[in-house]
Amino acid sequence: MLFSYRGARRAGLVYLLVSMLWVGLTQRVLIEFLDNPSELNQWLQVRGYVWVALSALAIYLICARFARANLLAQPLKENRERLRQAAAVFDCTREGVLVTDARGLIVHVNRAFMAITGYRREDVMGQQPSLFKSGRHSSSFYQQMFQTLERTGEWSGEIWNRRKSGEIYPQWQTIRVIHDDHGQLSHYVAVFSDITAIKDSEHELAHLAHHDPLTGLPN
Repeated sequence: MLFSYRGARRAGLVYLLVSMLWVGLTQRVLIEFLDNPSELNQWLQVRGYVWVALSALAIYLICARFARANLLAQPLKENRERLRQAAAVFDCTREGVLVTDARGLIVHVNRAFMAITGYRREDVMGQQPSLFKSGRHSSSFYQQMFQTLERTGEWSGEIWNRRKSGEIYPQWQTIRVIHDDHGQLSHYVAVFSDITAIKDSEHELAHLAHHDPLTGLPN
């Protein structure tokens, strides 16, 4: 809450104290300096008007302050809601998701990542994605990948990686560069799916295209 009950009580007590001081002090000053009862009565009325005006100004300033606070808080509330929605999608998607910081250190993975790779979250936090290298790609493959990321901010393609069990398997992976509000690189986000079943189907179709389905002999 932007304005708590405790804050309201405190504001009320402060207002009461200031009011009492204003009434008591101004009345004493006016009585001491003014001998004419009619003139004194006029100034007491003026004092009342001044206090009403000051009170109205104080109420306006307080309301304006909280209105501004509400206005500033609304985007934050909307951002938090968007983050909650993104987190729900992040954890529920069937694709593996891996997030690294600007240095390339893993800062977050989702449940699908753990299911596909066999790694637990604590196994990979703070590690580099090179942990999953299969050894099937040359250094030039990764150089071209990062050149594309630097040039376009995104890379997509087939890549072979290694599960925790040691099994090498194919992925279809998309990597995207994320920048902060100042345009500086802040994160890399990789989204991937296990395409082992697709590759097996392609291999089987290729085999059938060149072999007799009954005898298994080459055509």
